[in-house]
Amino acid sequence: MEQERDTFSFETMITEEEGVKCSVPACDNVDVEGCGIVFHRFPISRPVILKKWLIQLQREDWTPTIEDRICNDHFDLRWFSEKNGEKVLRWQATPTIDVPGPRDCGEDSTNGTPRERVARLPRGSRKTAALYLLPDVHFEGVPQRSYLDRPKLSQELSDPDEPEAAPCRSYVRKKKRPHESVQVTPDAKRPPSPIGLVMRKPIDSLQDIVNGLRESGKLTPLLTNLLEKVCSSTSQEEMDRILRDYRASSTKAAVVKTVGYPRALRSLALTLLCFSLEAYEDVQKLYDVAIPPVPVARAWMSNTTCGPGFPGAVYENIREKATTSPSGRLLCTLIVDDMSIRKEISHDGRNVRGYIDFGTTVEDDSLPAARNVLVFVVVSLQLDWKAPCAYFFIDDLSDRDMAGLLRLCISKLHDVRADVVAITFGGPTFNAGLLRELGADPSPESMRPWFPHPEQPDAKVHVVFDARQMQALVKTSLALLHRICDSTASEIRWNYVMELHRAQAFIYPPGHRFATVDWDELLMRVSLSEPVLGLNFANGIEFCGRALQMPQFRGCEATIRFIKTFHQLTQMLRSTAVTQAYGAPLERENVDCWKPFLESCKTYISNLTDIHGSPITSTNRKTPYLAFLVTIESLLSMCSTLLLGEEGDNSSPQPLDKLLTGCTSQDHAEELFAAIRKAARRERLNATLFRMAIRKVLACNDGPERRSKHKPLRRGVLCAVQKFCEKYKLPLALS
Repeated sequence: MEQERDTFSFETMITEEEGVKCSVPACDNVDVEGCGIVFHRFPISRPVILKKWLIQLQREDWTPTIEDRICNDHFDLRWFSEKNGEKVLRWQATPTIDVPGPRDCGEDSTNGTPRERVARLPRGSRKTAALYLLPDVHFEGVPQRSYLDRPKLSQELSDPDEPEAAPCRSYVRKKKRPHESVQVTPDAKRPPSPIGLVMRKPIDSLQDIVNGLRESGKLTPLLTNLLEKVCSSTSQEEMDRILRDYRASSTKAAVVKTVGYPRALRSLALTLLCFSLEAYEDVQKLYDVAIPPVPVARAWMSNTTCGPGFPGAVYENIREKATTSPSGRLLCTLIVDDMSIRKEISHDGRNVRGYIDFGTTVEDDSLPAARNVLVFVVVSLQLDWKAPCAYFFIDDLSDRDMAGLLRLCISKLHDVRADVVAITFGGPTFNAGLLRELGADPSPESMRPWFPHPEQPDAKVHVVFDARQMQALVKTSLALLHRICDSTASEIRWNYVMELHRAQAFIYPPGHRFATVDWDELLMRVSLSEPVLGLNFANGIEFCGRALQMPQFRGCEATIRFIKTFHQLTQMLRSTAVTQAYGAPLERENVDCWKPFLESCKTYISNLTDIHGSPITSTNRKTPYLAFLVTIESLLSMCSTLLLGEEGDNSSPQPLDKLLTGCTSQDHAEELFAAIRKAARRERLNATLFRMAIRKVLACNDGPERRSKHKPLRRGVLCAVQKFCEKYKLPLALS
C-alpha cells in the first residue's frame, strides 16, 4: 500500500495518523477516528494551485508540509462533481475560510473536544475519513463518498437496550491483510493493474515536459533547443488554454474535433515525433497533457505547400500507385543525400527563410542558419518512378537525430502502402554510430547490415552504400597506402597506375582531361575513380607488363586482379535494364553467375591486408572496404528474400522477377539536384530558391530522359504530381 501511495503526486489519501488538526486557523476539526470528516493534503506538487489555496486561506507566508491537512468543510459545493455515482473534488478546487456550524451529533454533540465527542460514540460506529481523489484516480475497496451524502452521527448512535437493528453503513479503516505465501508458477501472469491507478504527472507549463524529458536522457541537444523555442514562443493565454482544455484526464473528443489543437501543442508534438518516438510516447503516458495519437501526428507532418518536411502531394501520388499495383503494396528503396546551400537569411515576401527547418512550425530568429539540405528520395523496385519524399534544412545532425528522421520517413511511406527494403547512404556519410543507432551492426566480426522495420518488426530494412563513391574511396586508400597485400601476400601497388600515366603521357592529345591531371591533388575526384579502377587501366597495365615486358610493370598481376575485381563489383551494384555482362539485372535464371561472384568478392575483400599484415577492415582506411562488405551482405539477403525466397526455395512464388541494383544508386539524388539547379537557373542556391525550385520540379515533369549512345537510359525521372499541385494551387514556375 505504501508503494502505491508513493506513486501519486497529488494531495488526497487516507490519513492514518491520529489527531491531525485542520490547518485553517478558525477550524477546530481534528482528524481522529470516527469524526466523519474528510481531510485532504495540500497540493505541494502543484505550486500554482498551492499559491491559490494559501491566498484563499490568508496564509501566504506559511509553507505547508506533507503532514498538514485541510478538512472538507472549507470547499464550496460547486467544487464537487459527480463521477460514476460518486462525488469527487475537482482539480480546480480552492478552499475558503468559512466554517459551517456544528453538526447534529445528538444531545451532546457540542459538548467537549472532538476527541471527547468521539469517545462517547459506540466503538462499532467509529469511522475514519473516506478517500476522495481526482478524476481517474481511485483505490479499490475504499468507500468514496462526499460529506454531502454522509449520514449524520445521530443516526449512527446505538442504544444497547434496544433490539439489534439492521447494520448501517459505516466507514471502516482498511486493515492490512496478513502475509500469505503465494506459489508462483511459470505460467502465472501478473494481474493487470487498475486503470484508475495510472496517474500522470501534472504540469504548469510546457517547460515542465521539456525538463522531465531532459532529465530522463530522451532529448538530444538539437531537440532540446527546438523544444525550448516552442516553450518560449508560447503566450500565457495559449498556455492557460492548454492547461484548461487539453489535459489528458479531461479532454473531450468533441473539443479537439471542433476547435483543434493549439499551435504550441501542435509544434511540441510534431517536434517530438520528428526526432524521438520514444519521447513522444513517454509524454502520452506520463504527462497530463493531451497530444494526438502517433498516426494522427504523423499525418500532420505532410504539408501541401512543398515546404520542408514531407510533401503531401508525393505521398498521395504513391498511395494512388499502390492501389493500382497487383499486390496493393509497393517495394522501394530510400536514397539519402545532402546538398550544400548558401548560408543566407532572406525574406520571400511572407516569411523569413534560411534557418534550420524540419517542417514542425518552429520559427525563431535565434535558430542557427542552414548550411545544407538533407533530401530523401524514394525509388520503386517494381515500377518506373521515383520522387523526393522529404527534405530538411539542417546545420548539423547527430546520429540519433538522423535515425529519428529516417524512422519517421519509413513509417510515413508504410502508411501509404510503400515498404522500404533498403536505405542507400553515400561514402562520406558512412557512420558506424548511425547504423548502430538504427539497430544494424557494421563490424566485420558480427556483421548485421539491416535493422527492423519501424512498423513491421519482422521485416528487414537493409543498408546499402553507393558503389561509385565507394570506388572513389578505394582509389584514394590505395594512393595513400601505396601498397596493399592480398591473400597470397602479393603486393597491390599504386606505383603501377602512375607508371602507366607516365608511359602514355606523351600521346595525350591537347585538351585531353588526363593531360594535365595532378593525381596527388585530385585523389578523391569521383570522375577519376572510374578510369583509374576501370577495365581500360587494368588492360593497359597488363599489356605493358606481359606483352611489352616493361621492367617497371613487373609483378603487376595482383594489381590487375584488384582493379578488375572492384570494377566488375561496381558494375554489378549499378545494374540497369539495358546493361549487359556484370551490369545485367539479377534474376533467378542467372543466379549461378552473380551469387558465386558476390561470395568470391566478399572473401577477397576480407583477406586484404596492409604491409604490416593487419586486415584492411581494421585500419584507418577501412571505410570503402567495410562499406563494400556491408553492401554485398545486404544484397545477398535482399536477393534471398525477393528473388529466391526466405530459405532459398526456388519453387515458391516471389514478389520480383528481377532486381535492378541501380535502384539503390545515389544517381537518382544527383539527378534531382541537377533538376533543381536547372529550375532555379543557378548553381548555388539558398533556402528560398531551393523551396521554389523543388516546387517547380515536382509540378513540371518532362518525361523520361533522352536515349544517348554514351549514357544508358535511366529508370525514369521524378514522378509527376501535376494534378496534385493544381489541387493545392501550387505555383508552377519561379517568380
